Amino acid sequence: MEPPGNMYWDLNSLNGIFNWTAWYRKDASLWLSYGSRLKLNTSKRHAASRQLSIRNFYKEKTKDFIGMISNCRDQAQRFKLVYKLQKYLNIDMFGRCYEKTCESGMKIENKSCENILKQYKFYLAFENSHCKDYVTEKYWNALKRDQIPIVNWKNIDEDIVIPKSYINVYDFNDVKSFVTYVKAVSSNETLYNSYFQWKLKYKDKGSCISCELCQKLHRNSYQRQVYSDLAGWISDDFCPKLTIVSEKIQIFKQWLWSFGIDMQ
Repeated sequence: MEPPGNMYWDLNSLNGIFNWTAWYRKDASLWLSYGSRLKLNTSKRHAASRQLSIRNFYKEKTKDFIGMISNCRDQAQRFKLVYKLQKYLNIDMFGRCYEKTCESGMKIENKSCENILKQYKFYLAFENSHCKDYVTEKYWNALKRDQIPIVNWKNIDEDIVIPKSYINVYDFNDVKSFVTYVKAVSSNETLYNSYFQWKLKYKDKGSCISCELCQKLHRNSYQRQVYSDLAGWISDDFCPKLTIVSEKIQIFKQWLWSFGIDMQ
């Protein structure tokens, strides 16, 4: 389930061993996605329409922006992005990388992280790597909490996510343009609620790797193969393979950004 940047062993030693692969990438033998969209049939669309007509997602939220980062490896430079956004937006950041958990950071009686997160309109679903097809539970869980995910995608095909369910920082020319737009969404009830119209067409059907494996094992037409160059296949990506040295540099940069020092 991890991107190439989190693989430190010698992948060449695995060449010629495996017939199939299971990964979040769609070119794997088995697509091990964190979530997947399912198009609703007519009857389910009618039921979804009735449910949506009695919901006002905007009024169900009492706070604006929240994010959680617990994996401090940062090939995608999301700490730097959060630092820039916090100059203009009031963002509550939690997780191991910020040394702030939901329980200790929020002085409320309910200690459930999920219940805390649900109070916010937007969730910063920033991935730690800009890798092919790498969309994790951050995005899918935000949808389950009826939030608008704010994402940092650069190499994601829209066919693996739900259209018009998120706001991508990199769809804007610069940070200020993004901030202007997201503030407008946050203050406009109609505009905010429009980001949940996807519920009329789709649902998250999740992922069942054992189901897919069982189906393909019973397909005689599924051609046998051997990954003779597993390392080459894994590295055929947009994102670089992170090394121990570059990881230490990223952690050092993160420490500088926490003090407001921007080192390019």
